[in-house]
Amino acid sequence: MKLILVGFMGSGKTTISKLLGEKLNLDVRDLDQEIVKYTQLSINDIFKNKGEAYFRKLEYDLLQKQTSFSGILATGGGTIMNDNCLEYVSYGDTPVILLDMLDEDIKKRLGSKNGRPIASLKTTDELIELKHKRDSRYHRVANLIINTNSKQPEVIVSEIMFFLNKNKIGDNSGTRR
Repeated sequence: MKLILVGFMGSGKTTISKLLGEKLNLDVRDLDQEIVKYTQLSINDIFKNKGEAYFRKLEYDLLQKQTSFSGILATGGGTIMNDNCLEYVSYGDTPVILLDMLDEDIKKRLGSKNGRPIASLKTTDELIELKHKRDSRYHRVANLIINTNSKQPEVIVSEIMFFLNKNKIGDNSGTRR
């Protein structure tokens, strides 16, 4: 992989990965969508019928299968809560970008729940608390942290491009293991 995006649900990983993929002329994969393709089930159906533990195991299995993918990977909001996923993302040489957001943005972006299985079961305050519990793990894996609050997606992409150019991360970087 060339780049991994992490962050809480609603932080913009899918949107930013697509824009960044266009800018860098790289393929983009969304780990949640890879799970949907693999299982032929929606994320909601997986959570409802098989449970979160099953989903997290599947998430790790499919994360490992992305090893030879040479593009941008957007992870799910809870991917790094799985210790195996956290270790996998932490110890590779692929740059990891954290798209971080403040509590106010969680209220704005997730207040309507947006069909997310975990969000549908929690109040906004509980979602904020969940994000805070995950923060240390997000920060642990991140090579770059970008605060996404009140920023247009193009500005976020520019910040990532600056980081990549500054650190000379190019065509030969990001090969895992």
